[in-house]
Amino acid sequence: MTEPDGQVTKNAQQRNTFWINDMQYMADCAGETMTLGSVQDWNVTNDSPLGHPFHIHINPFQVLDYPNFPDIAKAGPPYPWMDTIPLPVKGCDANGVCDEVGAQIRHAFEDFTGGYVIHCHFLGHEDRGMMLNVQTVCPDSGDPGTWGRPQTAGPDNCTQSRPALPICKPGS
Repeated sequence: MTEPDGQVTKNAQQRNTFWINDMQYMADCAGETMTLGSVQDWNVTNDSPLGHPFHIHINPFQVLDYPNFPDIAKAGPPYPWMDTIPLPVKGCDANGVCDEVGAQIRHAFEDFTGGYVIHCHFLGHEDRGMMLNVQTVCPDSGDPGTWGRPQTAGPDNCTQSRPALPICKPGS
């Protein structure tokens, strides 16, 4: 929740805006672009004094490491599949030393091309901008890429494609 101006919500004071990757929600672009057939590991963290449930549509993830909830990650395979995890409040000691609060997750982008969202699952936070368009594009389709045509079985057909969303840039 640290805004680009460096201000942070403090002592449960609710500001009007919420952010993901230094951006408020922009409907006409994608903040993250992944390639069909790829696998990515993400570190999802919370830098605020408020807890946030991280949620993704379409593409669930595996929880690889989750220090605040070690039973969820089970310290090894098979890792659980989820679409929402709570990101607890950032903890700081009296000297101002803070622990990074979050989880390491793994996505496998196997069959769907197109746009979807990640967001805080608190409606008030989502509505104030804590949401980000993400997309999965066809391989070798350039930047920002193309989305393939859905098939009844297997991955989307990338020989029949349409343009993907342009890439968002913080501050745009």
